[in-house]
Amino acid sequence: MPLEFRDLTDHEIVAARRIIVESFADEPFARGMFGDSLDDRLAGMGVLWSTWPGDAPGWQVGAFDEGRLIGIASATAPGHCHLCDETEEPLAPDASLGDRIEHEFQRRCRVSHREAALPPHAHIPSVAIASAGRGSGAGALLVGGLLTRVWADGAPSVVLECLSAREGFYSRCGFRRVTAFDDPAAADLISMLMRVDRP
Repeated sequence: MPLEFRDLTDHEIVAARRIIVESFADEPFARGMFGDSLDDRLAGMGVLWSTWPGDAPGWQVGAFDEGRLIGIASATAPGHCHLCDETEEPLAPDASLGDRIEHEFQRRCRVSHREAALPPHAHIPSVAIASAGRGSGAGALLVGGLLTRVWADGAPSVVLECLSAREGFYSRCGFRRVTAFDDPAAADLISMLMRVDRP
């Protein structure tokens, strides 16, 4: 049976957050932010993503295998990219290491957006696949379906940030690298801003 792609319902948001948290907890940046303990990484990512998807207009979509959610993706509507907002939240003096790293990552993303002089665009903050869905084609289904939605809404471009290890996947989805920058979570991590324009 082929995978199903559709918008997430409100009652599926908690399950979607769980996929994001579990998927991202295994990433190298999570180790840099929260340490080697899987429990600490899960807890830290849980706090970091606790307000996803936020209140910006956009889309939250899922890939389903026989009715079971195995992957999620989201995008803001054109003109609602929080990284293009020059307002930067101050960092609390007692901020944790994870909070300080995330704050610096967001700052570097804002700089990359500003220096790239991007046209109006939608922004993809999250694509996450559950371990049971990896290798199933769910990632390509999610990104392709999300782009179709964004193009239908009239956005001229879509951007995202990812680790350099994901560049190949997003290149196959039509994205190209705009710029790369050091990821503050670890000395050897490189993140990049990628962009695709409406065909």
